[in-house]
Amino acid sequence: MAISVMTAGAIAVFTMQNVSATGARRSRMISTATEVNRFWIERVKLEALRWGPVAYGHPSMTWLNALPDTQTGTSGWFLPVEDPDDPTVTAASDWYGAPIPVPSGAGVPPAPYCTSLRLTWMSGGTDQVARLDVRTWWHRPNRTADTIEDCGADQNALTTALAEVTDFGVIYSSTVIRWQGLPQ
Repeated sequence: MAISVMTAGAIAVFTMQNVSATGARRSRMISTATEVNRFWIERVKLEALRWGPVAYGHPSMTWLNALPDTQTGTSGWFLPVEDPDDPTVTAASDWYGAPIPVPSGAGVPPAPYCTSLRLTWMSGGTDQVARLDVRTWWHRPNRTADTIEDCGADQNALTTALAEVTDFGVIYSSTVIRWQGLPQ
């Protein structure tokens, strides 16, 4: 009798440890994706410090150029291109959130995390304001769907695939960026 009680107790302890470890792993994935989003928000905000008319000598923007010229509408989701001044800044991140080159090619495993950006005009004219949406996603373990390669170069197909929450995890973040005004 005592052995059966101890066996049941040991099974219960092992089960609790498994649930705890699974929860900790999921929590770490969400925390890392949130940090990747924060990184991208800060990168685009840093670029926004140089945002202004080209006529005033401002260099072209790496990511803000995705805003429509009409000062209305949205850019739609897009993969952020490498920063020419910092080639380590890419749309792909490793399990620790550090930028890595976007893996591509047949048989190459997908990046642990991939990031997409979307810019939407909120106000044009002399008071230029835009909303920045950032989404970072990852393949969930034991998924049923095929892997998405090249960090989802086809953003429309990616948006549809991300709706399947059992196969993918995704974190969304938003902020507002504004033009800094004419030089004094």
